[in-house]
Amino acid sequence: MTEQVGGSSVSGGAGWRPDPFGRHEARFFDGSVWTPYVKDGDEHALDEPIEGVAPGALGGPPILTERVLVVEHGVEGAPPLGTCAIFASDGRRLGTVRGASASGQRLEVVDADGTRVLSLAEGSGRKRSVVVTGPLGSDVGRFVQHNRMGMTTYVMESSGGAELGAVRARTWAGWDIRIEDESARTLARVAKTWEGLDRSEFAVPEAYVVRVEHETPDPLRTLTIAAALSIEAMFRRDARG
Repeated sequence: MTEQVGGSSVSGGAGWRPDPFGRHEARFFDGSVWTPYVKDGDEHALDEPIEGVAPGALGGPPILTERVLVVEHGVEGAPPLGTCAIFASDGRRLGTVRGASASGQRLEVVDADGTRVLSLAEGSGRKRSVVVTGPLGSDVGRFVQHNRMGMTTYVMESSGGAELGAVRARTWAGWDIRIEDESARTLARVAKTWEGLDRSEFAVPEAYVVRVEHETPDPLRTLTIAAALSIEAMFRRDARG
């Protein structure tokens, strides 16, 4: 039997194959369809496939698809809170995080052409939350503050309220922040570490690096990047008082 995936075909019977969706080392093919059973080394997990999508075909603005982002504070002429420049690992300018309200309670992420990619705003309710919307105002999801085991955690929720993962840190004042899916697999890390990067490509030393470790389908992919880009304004702000 032959299964078409993004223009390529899979022949043969059931077995583990390289993940055609590009999110894991291997995915189990049952002889007719790709299953949610995946593995990375000796670690097994569940991750629903996106039928018909080949590696690299998830698409979208580079801000959402690059595996390494450098986020610089102190953009010239910008308001002090929430405004950062976004670069690729090779120094290409990808866009900007900018304040969209005087209070700093709303941010916009725009690409290099100034087109809005995402909006983030403080939500209403008893628990602190951050609501993420797409370029046309579509509801992507939200981050909701929880206190778990004595630590502040921001749970990522879909627009329908399903828990998708969390944004965690040992201390929000520090820069050892990780974004996880609901199985506690690390999707991205946010830190001030420069391994593998040429610092001379970046003008502002006050920067942090986002490293995406696992690519995931939306809305989790977009929420992961939204969290990473708003760390300073929406999450670490509480740590600064």
